[in-house]
Formats: sequence, structure tokens, C-alpha cells
Amino acid sequence: MGRYFRFRFIFTYFRSIICHSQKYRRYMTISDQGVSLIKKWEQFRSLPYQDSVGVFTIGYGHTRNVTANTPEITMQQAETWLKSDVSTAESFINKTFLNLRQCQFDALCSLIFNVGSIADTKLYTLLINSPDDKKIAGEWIEFRNAGGKYLRGLMRRRIDEISLYYSW
Repeated sequence: MGRYFRFRFIFTYFRSIICHSQKYRRYMTISDQGVSLIKKWEQFRSLPYQDSVGVFTIGYGHTRNVTANTPEITMQQAETWLKSDVSTAESFINKTFLNLRQCQFDALCSLIFNVGSIADTKLYTLLINSPDDKKIAGEWIEFRNAGGKYLRGLMRRRIDEISLYYSW
């Protein structure tokens, strides 16, 4: 019996190393459901506007190089920028988190697209250690403020994201 358990331990150890290496990880992308969630909350705007904390935004939540003088854009341009902005979140998630379900990946893309970085937070630690933990919802809700102010719309968005995250 001793040999069997030693073999099992060694096999499990090396399998975990192989599965966690970059070479064998699959690159996930956001699904249509995830994009729809982002579009639902960001809503298309062809002209620049200031969001709740005063950041100039256009299209579907695009903020890079946007000023009050940014010209009007088409929905096609907004879709292109959305894909580009979401790819930043996808890249971060793929480098950082292992073994996420598609619904978890989509919800996390929406959160990171909206808030930027979640590094150095309790949520980040929970997601790394146990992506199926029910405590994640409590930490996820903590991102309901913008500029230090509670926003009901952000709370509703976080609830939508959490619902998607646990929809497996």
C-alpha cells in the first residue's frame, strides 16, 4: 500500500505543475454573455461625457485619450474600442487566475473593465486561492463606490456580475 500512496502523491504533484504551466493553459476570451453585461451597464454614447467621478468617457465606457473635445464616434468604433479595452482585462485574468469557468471569467472581465485593477484586495486573494468560495460575493460587493461615494447603479451592476459569476 505504501508504494501506491507515494506514487499517487508524486503523480498529483507533477500533474499540478504541468497544469499550472503557461504552456498548457488555455487562453480564455469573454463570451457574448459577458460583452452583453458590459454593454448593458456602460450603454453606448457617441459623444464624450463625464462619468460619476468626472472621467471623460465615450462609446461603451472607453476612457483612454478621451477629452471634452473628442469627436462623435460610430457604434462600430465603440465596438472596436470595447474589444480592445476588454482584451486588457482578459490578458490580466488569463495571466493571474487558473481554472475559471466561462461565467466566472465573464463576470471578472466586467468588474476589471469597470474598476481597473483588483490587485492587493481581499477579492484578489480569494479568487487566487479558491475561485468557487461563496465569500467572493461579499468582497465583490465592496466595489460599489466611485470616488468614495456609494452609487446605487454600481451596486446593481455588482449584483448582476455576482449572479453571472455563480451561474454555473
